[in-house]
This record gives sequence, C-alpha cells and structure tokens, in this order.
Amino acid sequence: MARQRHLARTDLLTGILNRRGFDEAMGREFARAARRNEMTSLLLLDIDFFKGVNNRYGHQVGVSVLAVVSESIAAMLRTEGVFGRLGGEEFVVILPPIDHAQALDVAERLRGLVAALPIDAADCQEHVMVSIGVACTDADGADWDSLYRAADQRLYDGKSSGRNKVQGRS
Repeated sequence: MARQRHLARTDLLTGILNRRGFDEAMGREFARAARRNEMTSLLLLDIDFFKGVNNRYGHQVGVSVLAVVSESIAAMLRTEGVFGRLGGEEFVVILPPIDHAQALDVAERLRGLVAALPIDAADCQEHVMVSIGVACTDADGADWDSLYRAADQRLYDGKSSGRNKVQGRS
C-alpha cells in the first residue's frame, strides 16, 4: 500500500513529486506556514527552448535533460523546500519561510546551477537554461492561486525578456 501511494505521487521520469504529490505537499506547507504565521515562497521553473531540444535531438535527449535538471535541483535543495514537476518541462518549488530577497537568491543559484549543467547526450551541443518566476506570500497573496498566478506571470515576463532569467516582483 505504501509503495502504491509513493508511485501515485512520484513522477516516474524524474523521481520527484508529480503534480498530485506536489499538491498534497503544498497543502501541508501552506497549512504549516499559516499556523506559524510564516511566509511561503514559490518558484516556477521552465526549461527554455525545451521543444527545440526535443525536435533537434529527439525525445530521448529531452528525457535526459529533464532527468539531469531535476536531479541537480533536488540535490541542491536537499531537505529545503518541496520540489515537484508540474508537467512537461515545468517545475515548481515551495521554499521554507524566507523573504522575497532570499527566494530570489535561491532562484538565481538554481538558474546558475542549471546553466552550468553538462548535457551528456549524443550530438547534443545545447546548454540548458531555465527561466524562473518568484512569488512570496508577503506581497503576492496568502493562497496557492494568488502565488501561482504571480509566479506564472513573472515566469512569462522572464521568458518574454530574453529567457535564462529570474523574475521577481519589482
């Protein structure tokens, strides 16, 4: 039963939380933060030009990119925060109670980490980049929908202004 529960909440490709598992963990994190009157920060990450990697090198290379990116981010975050895959090339992180400036710092470190990753796949000459939108409950709303909308808009803004960027509130 525990194994089935784990499988139902884990993304089989990357080994991190899938959308279902992340939604459950996010609910627990928001409830904990509310009880303790703490902030929660949300990072939305999207791999830049991922469709081009799939088209140019094939889906097996795309799978390799997803695996390398998710393993590296999970290793950097370790026990700090909750990390999941929303789908496709989009990932999400809920950070422990830190302020917006600290969340931007974590996001920038993640962006730099991914940009430095070697992609060891046949004939792939790509450097992987991510755009990251950052939102925090102290200014963007105390519920998941408000936080997600703010982070998603910032992610879109970062992609629109050149990609490989961290975008937080002004």
